[in-house]
Amino acid sequence: MKNNFTHFYPTLEKDIKIIWADCVFVFDTNVLLDLYRYTSKTRKELYDIFDRIKHRIWIPHQVALEFLKNRPDVIITQENMFEKANKILNDIIENADKDINKNLNFRHHPAIDKNLLFNKVKKGIGLIIKDLKSKQKKHKNLMEKDDILDKVSQIFYNKVGQAYSEEKLEEIYKIGVKRYKDKIPPGYRDSIGDNKKEGNDIYGDLLIWFQIIDYAKNVKKNIIFISNDYKEDWWWIKKGKTIGCRPELKGELMKKAGVTFHMYSSDRFLNYARINLDLKIDSKSIDEVKDIRIKQKEAEDRNRFDSDTRITENLIFNNMIDKLKFSNKEKLFSSDELINEINKFKHKLIYDDVINEGISSKDLMELAKKIKEEQKSIKDTLSNLKISNRIKNDKSETEDKDDDNTIDEN
Repeated sequence: MKNNFTHFYPTLEKDIKIIWADCVFVFDTNVLLDLYRYTSKTRKELYDIFDRIKHRIWIPHQVALEFLKNRPDVIITQENMFEKANKILNDIIENADKDINKNLNFRHHPAIDKNLLFNKVKKGIGLIIKDLKSKQKKHKNLMEKDDILDKVSQIFYNKVGQAYSEEKLEEIYKIGVKRYKDKIPPGYRDSIGDNKKEGNDIYGDLLIWFQIIDYAKNVKKNIIFISNDYKEDWWWIKKGKTIGCRPELKGELMKKAGVTFHMYSSDRFLNYARINLDLKIDSKSIDEVKDIRIKQKEAEDRNRFDSDTRITENLIFNNMIDKLKFSNKEKLFSSDELINEINKFKHKLIYDDVINEGISSKDLMELAKKIKEEQKSIKDTLSNLKISNRIKNDKSETEDKDDDNTIDEN
């Protein structure tokens, strides 16, 4: 059976060592862009690895293009983070001054000097702000003199794939329509939801993949692809656990180029580089790379979750909301207050459960079932409200009648 389904079997450690000994390392766009997010020490360790394997590294043309297009956005985003950090620290100083003066009274405690306490807080945070501003100044200069761009250009000199012709691109776009419809990896996730990419950019990952296949056909070398893209159109994910790269990708590269395909995230690549290249890599650097990858994943998860959630919410609640909004049989609702409360409820239920319990977006339909079960209590509430309104109306009518029967004694 294994002979027919090799791509579904995990790669053994002894086979990984063989692959590492004679493969080409291909890097995704996000790996290069993350260089702007690392500390200089971690960046240097990555540069050292690139230098160690400099005769066996390559990037597709699409990766180089995306890196150059997206690089300014990353630099600007990092710049904005400096501004946010500075604001937070200045707010801490301001709030500390207010809190000390407002809440603490040291008049009767000779051992505590209120001004001295505040000045120590201000001085400590001031040193952090000074350090941040120094780093911010260096970061600003990246738009004018970018040593990271210079280094990447040097590392991948003559190691970038050729661009496809316009005719070839159009052909791939047409192929992409069918592949994405059938959810054949990679790339189809970029065409789904509110956060889908625009125009032909949705085929960026597919172009990278086809360029890897064409390159592998020519060099006849096994491929290790390093990417921090965690989506399920690259990775085989079951119940939130990443098993490895998608078997379809391994099978397609083997079928079309006759070579094996393997994938790592940046931090796992550093781990294996330490083992297989006998390099001294600081564990703190690996932790930093992993931490940044996870934070990026969490941010993208939130964006995609918002999109998936909206779709699920519509399936579950729109019918009920529409009935509430447009039913005029009883003229029960004079405002949208109850509808707003229901909307608040559904957001809380969905977000609390998915985020706190770690339910993936793929499990939203299971969550939908849970929410449907809650609809009974909502209907009960509506029923009680209806009865309450009737009692209120009956009482109001009785009072009106009493007023009519009251004799004006004046």
